[in-house]
Amino acid sequence: MLALLELRRNRCRYALVFAVSAAGFAVIALRFAVAVGIDLPLAINAGHLLLTLAVLFVAAWIQIGEAACTKGAVRRALLGDDGEI
Repeated sequence: MLALLELRRNRCRYALVFAVSAAGFAVIALRFAVAVGIDLPLAINAGHLLLTLAVLFVAAWIQIGEAACTKGAVRRALLGDDGEI
C-alpha cells in the first residue's frame, strides 16, 4: 500500500522524468541519424522538443494514473494482492 501511495504522491515527478528521458533519447537518435547521413524531412527546433515533452508528459501521467489511481489498484493494494499466481 505504501508503494502505491508513493506512486500517487510523486506522479508528476515520475511523469516528468519519463518525458525528459524519452525526449533526450529521441534527440540522440535524430542526431545519430544525421551523423550517419540520413536526411531528415524537417529541421528539428526547440518548439518540436517542447511539444514532444508535453505529449510524453501527458502520456506518462495517464499511464501512471491508470496504474495507481484506479479503484481496482487501491483494492488490490489493500487486499495485499501483488499479482503473483
